[in-house]
Amino acid sequence: MINTKKMASAFSLIEIMIAVAIMGIMFALVGPSALKYFGKAKTSLTKTNLSSVKSALLEYQNDIGHFPNKTEGALGGLGALVKMPKGDKMKERWNGPYVDGDELPQDGWKNDFHYATPPAKYKQYKNFELYSDGENNDSDVKNDLHVGA
Repeated sequence: MINTKKMASAFSLIEIMIAVAIMGIMFALVGPSALKYFGKAKTSLTKTNLSSVKSALLEYQNDIGHFPNKTEGALGGLGALVKMPKGDKMKERWNGPYVDGDELPQDGWKNDFHYATPPAKYKQYKNFELYSDGENNDSDVKNDLHVGA
């Protein structure tokens, strides 16, 4: 007699447990490396954005004759790179926006950059300082990523 019923195929509980255990071991081995890679990517993005904003500040200074100050825009003056400050001098000389888009770039951790002119934290700069507090968003100088002029 021939059995015409087909047997349903399925995974047993042991097979599923073994597959989950193998995947867990793989994630445990690969996970830390992947997280380190993502951390490096955010640091790299921050350095690129710092360089971009520094270039915009230098271009602004070339057009206007000084670096943006606190009265000329939000974020300590960085807003002047996106939106023209008030004043007749600005109407004649402002050639912005000096950064792409409608907003200023942020660091890799989605925090705004700190900007000061004259520099207050990094005495090696004469005109301005621009920095990110880094991954931990703390005020410790050794973790900062910074540029200036």
